[in-house]
Amino acid sequence: MDKFLTRSSSIPNLVNKRPREDGTSSDQWQQPKRFFTNSKETSKDREIPTNNRYRDLPVDDQTSEFYLKATKKKEVNNTPPIIIELLGDCTHQKIKDLILKHIKDFHMQYKGRNIVRVQCYSAKNHQLVKDCLLKENVAFHTFTRKDEKSPKAVIKGLPKSVHDTLPTELASIGFPECIVSEIKTLHPTEYPPVLVQLPRGTDMTKFKQIKYVMNCVVEIQRYKPNKKLGTQCFRCQGFGHASRNCNRPVRCVKCTLAHPTWECPKKENDGPARCCNCQDNHPANYAQCQARLQYIERIQSKRETLRKAVIPEITNPKINLPGMSWAKVASSGKKDQTRPRPVTPVDVAKKTLLRNTAFSQHDTNTSDPVAKTSQDFETSEMLEILTVIKSIKTEFAKCKTFMDKVILILTHLGHYV
Repeated sequence: MDKFLTRSSSIPNLVNKRPREDGTSSDQWQQPKRFFTNSKETSKDREIPTNNRYRDLPVDDQTSEFYLKATKKKEVNNTPPIIIELLGDCTHQKIKDLILKHIKDFHMQYKGRNIVRVQCYSAKNHQLVKDCLLKENVAFHTFTRKDEKSPKAVIKGLPKSVHDTLPTELASIGFPECIVSEIKTLHPTEYPPVLVQLPRGTDMTKFKQIKYVMNCVVEIQRYKPNKKLGTQCFRCQGFGHASRNCNRPVRCVKCTLAHPTWECPKKENDGPARCCNCQDNHPANYAQCQARLQYIERIQSKRETLRKAVIPEITNPKINLPGMSWAKVASSGKKDQTRPRPVTPVDVAKKTLLRNTAFSQHDTNTSDPVAKTSQDFETSEMLEILTVIKSIKTEFAKCKTFMDKVILILTHLGHYV
């Protein structure tokens, strides 16, 4: 037994194992040591040498400063004009002196007889001119600025009986100071839509998220006026502006006198109304008034002109060359190198059938019954060939290999060859 050496087990003996030098326990988790380190240290701030072949040229400071200056964007003037009507003692010099007392930057443009257009360049100046003209009682009209416009919405689905309490209900859910008015419909209904004018600065997206009002399911949409019908002023009965921005002389809708409509002494039984625009026997707000129809035609033609100026019409050139194709026209008279379409068996069969039919019609008075029988046989044979070719056409697409196509052709046309 001494000549054999004892061999230790491959399993380490924890009793005879040498303790660790760092004194840590073997039960604790330990991160393994890294034995390999990269000897090549890279520097993050290492500079890469570059070569500039233009470094010897002098630098033009004036040119660089010129191109470094930013170009100022041209501001667009969105301020609406003020249309003044020169009536009575209101003259050009009086209007000019009146405006110069408040602002200096403006211009005037005459538009027709006794009509002058005043253009300001800021919302503040526009409001100053508007206030001074109102104070002096000058006949004019203008348009609403963007900062003056209030968002409008239409609420659908509410009964007519709750329209009076709708402003209070909207104020309770976070939208106070709303102006509510009922929209007239063509046919009377118990659930007419409601026009709601919201205060300035109201978040329209948040307002449209309302789903229930007074426990009723509602539908809220942004108000979109019908621009095709135009606008008519309730104060002067003129077209193209609203009474909110009008200071022209007051005219009645039922007669031609200069007084408000609610003060008109004319009754319904006193005879037909009189239009102050066209002097015809109808109210001034009549839809078929000649003055209104001319106004609508004028604005539609103006919109069409603007649309054509922005988006010009593109028309295709009409070229009518008999016997010429687009390929021949594009080649400028060069020799056409396109190969003709190959003649198929269907084409040959069609030509033969047409020729035989023509011969049979030409020889209707023939007295030879044998020739007539042979012609009928050829015609029926060609029709049979066409029928077979038509069936082959549908089955030919289903063939996967070339051999299948050959077998298909020989199966149908083998006895004709």
